[in-house]
Amino acid sequence: MQMINFTQYKSEFAPFISKPVPDRIEWLFIICFTVLLTSLLHANAFEGYWRSDDGFHLMFATEYSPWQYFFDPIITRTQSGANVTPWNALFYDMNLSIFGFNPGNFYAHLLLITMGTALSLFALLRLWLPLPSVILGVTLFLTGRPTYHLTQKLMNNHYLTGMLFSLLSLYLFTHYVRYGKHFKLALAVILYALAMTCKEVYVPLIGLFLVLPAGNFKQRLLAMLPFVLIVIGYAFWRHKVLGSWVGGYVTSSSDIDFINTLKQLSNLAFLLFDQYNWGLVAIIIIAIMSLVTAFNRLINLPLLIVSLIVVVVPLLPLTVYPGIN
Repeated sequence: MQMINFTQYKSEFAPFISKPVPDRIEWLFIICFTVLLTSLLHANAFEGYWRSDDGFHLMFATEYSPWQYFFDPIITRTQSGANVTPWNALFYDMNLSIFGFNPGNFYAHLLLITMGTALSLFALLRLWLPLPSVILGVTLFLTGRPTYHLTQKLMNNHYLTGMLFSLLSLYLFTHYVRYGKHFKLALAVILYALAMTCKEVYVPLIGLFLVLPAGNFKQRLLAMLPFVLIVIGYAFWRHKVLGSWVGGYVTSSSDIDFINTLKQLSNLAFLLFDQYNWGLVAIIIIAIMSLVTAFNRLINLPLLIVSLIVVVVPLLPLTVYPGIN
């Protein structure tokens, strides 16, 4: 009986899964994979109708123009007295203009954004990671509970859109630092600014630019300068709209109960997936991969620390209201 030489197949397959630049075949595969997985997991979004705050957002989009809710502080504040999210109104505005009052097409648009976000995540991670690791990352994103809940409510569109803009901004920033071409940096800055118009949670993203594994520290620092200017401009704009430099649902750090906050944050792993079945499997996979990474000394500690700060800090006010559960 002839033995199969797995080493031979592994050596032949290795260039495909480890090369840093994905080719057309790889892109075709990941596009098909993303469309298939999104369809299997999130197609039931089409069963939805107008939900939660949709009525208010539809009314707001019909009464005001994009120019008003983006640039008139009084109108912007009318949409929300706690957050600055004009892109949320633009989502309804665009879909109303194209589809009318047909919620099914709104959900189709939302799923397209979801797939675009998954593909952008693939493109970003593929700058550093081999194909299997990137596929796992895309799978975790599409199978996570947050993604499912976001696709079930149209009013959550700005979270996915903001993530899409953020991933593309990080991708273009990395490309600029590596290869130059100022138009990439300009696009990265524009996308970062657009992400902030989706939700304030994307403002801390600027911290990642400083620690991304691309170029050297000086290159990244210089490339960050236009982003710093955008953040300063955003801060003044937000103050003009809401009348405060920081805050939202929570206006003071004294409102935060740190013991209760730690309890809520400790449950995040299960909230990302589930307490049973795939959730436990996903958490075990992530734990094993983290241990392997740490054992092989592959952890980028500055990137890990800043990433945790970027993720956790915007969640702190939510532990007070409405709570993370």
